[in-house]
Amino acid sequence: MKKLLIIVLICSCRTAITSEELDTKGWNEYSNESIGWTIRYPSDYSIMSSEEIRFIESGGQNALEESSELEIEKNYKNLLWLKDGGMNGLTSILQDNSSLSESEIKNSEEAADSLMIESIRSQGIQFNYSFGFEEFSGLRFKTLEANYYSPNGTKFMTQKSFDHYFSNRQVLSITINYTADSCGIELDQILNSSRKCNP
Repeated sequence: MKKLLIIVLICSCRTAITSEELDTKGWNEYSNESIGWTIRYPSDYSIMSSEEIRFIESGGQNALEESSELEIEKNYKNLLWLKDGGMNGLTSILQDNSSLSESEIKNSEEAADSLMIESIRSQGIQFNYSFGFEEFSGLRFKTLEANYYSPNGTKFMTQKSFDHYFSNRQVLSITINYTADSCGIELDQILNSSRKCNP
């Protein structure tokens, strides 16, 4: 089943930069040999501790279980979870759907999306969302973008989720969070550094 989490990060924006101003020299690199995936990120981003990851996961899981009255089972492997000093964030996980048929995967994905959307609505949060597709360095991702608003209608956070489906039915899921559109430039640049190589 798809990752059933609402990643809640209070993000703040550093000085806005444009993609033309962004220098990727000196960035760190994360590689996962089992799926042949690499991604680069700025040196001022740090990898989240296991305690920080558990805190975020439990918050999202509790919200979903309360709204759905279902027990949510974790069936994914955490990969790279990043934060910067201003709390902009990126998370990535790997889901193994090899035991499911194509129709089961499709039904599971649709159910997970519906459950996540209903969970947000049940919390009284104003938001809008859209589905689509994007490609980064030859990797095609199914996308879900959600914008969250305060009671006075001011947007306070954007969350984007990206799912790439491998031929063996594993799914690479990446989520980024930021509070202003200008703050997402660097996170988009990180996504553009994604590469697929032979495992």
